[in-house]
Amino acid sequence: MELYGANSISETVGSAGIGLYFPNGNTYKTGVMQLSVNAKVYEKSKLMADDANNFYWFKKDLSVNSVSDLKYCDIGGLGWSCLNTKDSGGNWVAAANSFSFVDVAKNINILNSRENEFKVVSNRQVGTSFVRYEKTFELFNATIDFDVILERIT
Repeated sequence: MELYGANSISETVGSAGIGLYFPNGNTYKTGVMQLSVNAKVYEKSKLMADDANNFYWFKKDLSVNSVSDLKYCDIGGLGWSCLNTKDSGGNWVAAANSFSFVDVAKNINILNSRENEFKVVSNRQVGTSFVRYEKTFELFNATIDFDVILERIT
């Protein structure tokens, strides 16, 4: 994993990978109106321009333990709740490369615990086959109280 500045994460495998950018950081706190992430696919250090609407967003959810679960998507696998929308046929629809996790104006906040694990996946067609790019990341909710327990070790 490479860190680029305070709000950007990039992970590469060989010469390709997904880079993430957090315009407002990765921690929700009082006064933050929006918390979002932008993803870009890079191949051989070049940004792929045609990938803007080929992303699937997931939140770690261990209750998604069956392929018959309504939040299950085979792209994310078991243990991941898909955040994309479905079409009229019940199929998951690829989303844009930007996703808002907290948008106070739209009353959206899916950060229901102090630490929240997410995954973004992009499947790009190369010739007749698909190449899968995947990156996990965490977002934090600083408005949720937590207990600190101090123990003395002797």
